[in-house]
Amino acid sequence: MCAILDTCVASHVFGAEHRTDAGTVFLTWVSFGNGRLVYGGTLQQELTMRKALDWLKEAKRQGRVRLFEDNDVRRETDTLRARGVCTSNDPHVIALARISGARVLYTNDRDLMTDFKNRDLLDQPRGKVYPASHSNTVRQLKDWLSRNSRLCAGGGR
Repeated sequence: MCAILDTCVASHVFGAEHRTDAGTVFLTWVSFGNGRLVYGGTLQQELTMRKALDWLKEAKRQGRVRLFEDNDVRRETDTLRARGVCTSNDPHVIALARISGARVLYTNDRDLMTDFKNRDLLDQPRGKVYPASHSNTVRQLKDWLSRNSRLCAGGGR
C-alpha cells in the first residue's frame, strides 16, 4: 500500500517530543510492514526534519519509499491549479497521489482531507485518510491499516 505523509504531521511520526500513537504505528507500518511511502515535488522540499530525512535516505535504499520526479509532480500540480478544483492549498499532495497511485494520506489538514476523499480528484481506488486522532487506540490503527491494505493504484509500488 502506498501512502503520503503530509509535512504538517511529520513531527507525529519523526519528532521525539510530538510523536503520537498514530505516528508510531504509521512509522512502524512504513518501516517494517506493507506500507510504502511516496514523496516528491513540494513535499520533498517541505520535509526538513533531520530525523525524517535520515529515515527517508535509509528507507529509499531498502525500497520502502519511492521518490517521484519534481517535474512530474509540478506538471500535475499546475494542471490542478489551472482547473481550480482543490479546496486546500496543497494541490501538490493531490498531484503526487495522482501520479504515484498512493491512496492513503496521513494528515490533520481538514481541507486536504476533503480533497483527498474527493472522487473527482482521486478515484479507482478512492483516497482514504489515515485516522490521526489521538482517540484511536494502537489496535484500532493497526486494524485500519490492515483493512485498507490495497490502496495503491497503478504507479506506486
